[in-house]
Amino acid sequence: MASRGKLKILLLSTFFWPYQGGVEWHIYKIAHEFKRMGHEVGIVCSNTGDGKPDKDLNVEVVPAHGVNFPFYSPPKYYISTKLTEAVIRRSKEYDLVHLHRLWCIDYALAFLKVCRAIPGFFTAHEPLERRIDPASIAATQIYNDVITKRIVRDATVLAVSKYVARGFERAYRKKAWVVYNGVDARTLFTPSDSDCLFTKKFGVESRRYVLFVGRAVPEKGLKHLLRAFSALKDKSLHLVLISRGSDEYTLKILARYLRIHDRVHFVSEYVSEDELVSAYRNCLFFVLPSTWEAFGIVLLEAMGCGRPVIGSDTDGIPEVIGDAGLLVPPANPVALKEAMERLLSDGKLRERLGKAGRKRAVEHFSWKKVAERTLAAYRANL
Repeated sequence: MASRGKLKILLLSTFFWPYQGGVEWHIYKIAHEFKRMGHEVGIVCSNTGDGKPDKDLNVEVVPAHGVNFPFYSPPKYYISTKLTEAVIRRSKEYDLVHLHRLWCIDYALAFLKVCRAIPGFFTAHEPLERRIDPASIAATQIYNDVITKRIVRDATVLAVSKYVARGFERAYRKKAWVVYNGVDARTLFTPSDSDCLFTKKFGVESRRYVLFVGRAVPEKGLKHLLRAFSALKDKSLHLVLISRGSDEYTLKILARYLRIHDRVHFVSEYVSEDELVSAYRNCLFFVLPSTWEAFGIVLLEAMGCGRPVIGSDTDGIPEVIGDAGLLVPPANPVALKEAMERLLSDGKLRERLGKAGRKRAVEHFSWKKVAERTLAAYRANL
C-alpha cells in the first residue's frame, strides 16, 4: 500500500540544517518537498549547528560526542552510544529509512540494523574514494571493505552525479539511481542588479570581485585559486572566499606571501541565506577550483543568480556546468588564470554564460525534480 500511496520517510544524517553544508541542504529541501507532496517525514541527526532545527519537520537530535580526526575533520566525527536505540525506535513509525552520511560508523551500523525490518535507501553524496592524503585513503579502503559493501548489498543506492554512481557500480556491480542536487533558482537564487546587502555588510566596497563559496580544505583547490588570482593583470580586482576550515590559516599566509592579502577577503563568520544570495548576485563570476568534487551545488547557486562560472574539469562538475560555463584542468593555476582573464576581458561572454547558466539551473535542477526522482527510487524498490 505504501508504494502506491503516501509514504512515511525516515531520513538519517549526522548533521542537519541549520548546520551549513551541501548534504544538509539537500535533506532540508527534499524533506520540505516530501511534506508539500503529502508524505510524512522524520529526521534523526546529532548536530544542527548554530540554532534549532526547523519546527515544520519532525527532527530528533540524538546526543553525540564530537571528535577531531586529522584525515576526517572538518567537520567533527560524531560518536553516539544512544543512536542505534533511537533509530530503531523511530523506524517502527516509518515505511522506509534513508541514510545520507556514509562516513559515520554509528549511523551506518544503525542503518544496517534497521534495514532488516524496513527497506533501506542510501544516497552517496561523495565519491567512493576519498582522495585527500595517504591516511584517509587507507582508512577509506578499510571502511569500504567492512561497512560500505554491506550498505550497498542491503540498500538501494542513489548518487548525486553520474560520476559518483559509476564509482559505486564499478566497485560493487550494482546499479545506482542518479539523483542530482537541486537549487531554488525560481524563488531564492535569482538575478538582481539592486541587491547590495553583502557588499555593505562585509566591507567589500568594490563590486568587482571573484567569488568562492565552500569549505577551506585541500580538495577545494583554493591554493591554486590564490596563485591564479595573483597572476591576473587587473590589480584592482578582489577575491571573496566565503569559507572556513582546516586550510584557512595556511591560505591567509599564502595570500600574504603572494602580496594579494589586501585584495583577498576571507569571510569565515556566519553568512545568512539572504547575504549569501547577495554575494552571488554581486560577483563578476564564480570559481570552483576543486581537485575533486562529487557535484558542486554552489555552482548551481551562482548559475541561478545569473553569474558566469568557472569549474574544474573533473568528476561531477562538468555534469553541473554543461556548456553554460568554463571548465579548466584541476590543480592548474595557469589554465585557471587564463580562464579568469578571458571572462574579465569579455563582457559579452560573461553575459552569455550567465544567461545560459540560469536557464540550465531553472530547467534541470529544481528541488521538485530531486524529490520526484527520489520518490521514484523509493517506489521502485519498496
